[in-house]
Amino acid sequence: MADLMKFHAHFITTGHSNDTLFLSTILSFTALSPNGNLAYARLVFNHINTPNTFMFNTMIRGYSCSYPLQALSLHHQMLQTGLLLNNYTYPFVIKALSKFVDHRYGETVHASIVKSGYVLDLHISNSLLRMYASFGLSKDVVKLFDEMPEPDVVSWNVVINDLAEYGCLDDALVAFREMCHCGIEPDSVTLLGLLSGCTKNGDLCTGKLIHLCIVQRDVHVTGNLGNGLLDMYAKFGDMDSAKKLFDRMETKLNDLGRKLQPLFNLITLASLELLKFL
Repeated sequence: MADLMKFHAHFITTGHSNDTLFLSTILSFTALSPNGNLAYARLVFNHINTPNTFMFNTMIRGYSCSYPLQALSLHHQMLQTGLLLNNYTYPFVIKALSKFVDHRYGETVHASIVKSGYVLDLHISNSLLRMYASFGLSKDVVKLFDEMPEPDVVSWNVVINDLAEYGCLDDALVAFREMCHCGIEPDSVTLLGLLSGCTKNGDLCTGKLIHLCIVQRDVHVTGNLGNGLLDMYAKFGDMDSAKKLFDRMETKLNDLGRKLQPLFNLITLASLELLKFL
């Protein structure tokens, strides 16, 4: 960051401080990079006379996760300038809304998305689904989903997880069967949502069927999915199944370690060879 600030100062002293490409690069690094500085990005942004759409999008994205109110303030400022929002603007505005939880603002943004035609953008529609789910508006989630021409696995996951979250396990299972019937392959997120619903509803029998589905479909068991299975068996007091599952997970980790060992040995050997030239 210190080197970038020196680089920035050099450009200012040489009269290139208003170069659009240069400013966009500075904003991208300072607002989005893990090594950046969002406060510095805002300082640079505030000194730009006429920021363009890319610059606004960069700042909104930078603020959307941890500072949603700032992101929404920039969204409002962007509208006031007359700039058109695009498919890179909306997902991060929606993300900020999901964090800030403003139902009315969310509905307004949704209306503007419909008006601009971006509602057909799958990424934006999925963002809207997640927003309504975060608001706890299950009816709006289902309504929007039903209007989507070709929902993908992410779309189905939002609906299934939302239904399971609010105790509607039967409806979640109906949605799951319909998802499979439509040719959409469930992933670890889908099945974790169903397992969570089984645990909340006290339905170990269905939970075991979901586990069987995971095995039969050879679904990749992520850390979260594995923990979800362990949590379900433990909460139902089925410690024997939990122990067997834990042992299988441990065996797979050990097998992976053995497969990676030759790679680790090669890296170590290469490092030792490199040290000879230092």
